[in-house]
Amino acid sequence: MSEGSRIVYPNVDTNYIITAFNEIGSTVSKTQITVIAEQTRTVDVYAIPAESGSVRLDRQVSTSPIAGVQGAGLVWQAFLSFDVSMIPAGAVIRSTSLDLTNHYLVGSPFGNLGRIGIVHHEYGTLDGNSYAGSFPMVTLYIGSTDPLQPYVLSTVTDAVQQQVSKGAQRFQIRFQFDKYHYYADGSNNYVQFYPDKTKLSVTYDVP
Repeated sequence: MSEGSRIVYPNVDTNYIITAFNEIGSTVSKTQITVIAEQTRTVDVYAIPAESGSVRLDRQVSTSPIAGVQGAGLVWQAFLSFDVSMIPAGAVIRSTSLDLTNHYLVGSPFGNLGRIGIVHHEYGTLDGNSYAGSFPMVTLYIGSTDPLQPYVLSTVTDAVQQQVSKGAQRFQIRFQFDKYHYYADGSNNYVQFYPDKTKLSVTYDVP
């Protein structure tokens, strides 16, 4: 008895007719392949004010997301939390856009404090332990200029994919400057983010 197989790659719904024959006769079999296309969707989510904020070097917590130096020795790291629970766990994240353009600068944080790092922070309630002591070795982004354009970064896409794949409800990021020393004159050098105006756009495929 002869056996065999063939791999097919239909792009649309296709009917296949298979005919087998020998010296006795022939037989015909029919089958239909239905192609289900992936659905691509984009969602825009804004940071959650109640779950965002900042943590100071001395472990004080504030509801305002501030990164930089506020006064003599008051070094802050900012946190923004996004709800990604509407994205199904099996989704394939195609791209992301992180819009930080709605922010407020006090002093010259990028001139005086150097680079800012954006870090994927495992979601949790902000407390004194959320403060990171040193500049991170692994970041989603490091920049030395004011964020005037949305960031389209593969690192953010990968981080969101990681959260979605494990069924996490939140995606949280941390901001901290390279230089966290303070100035003796107590000058303010920080960037303040507005959660309800900070947008994360996620484009994904639903299989």
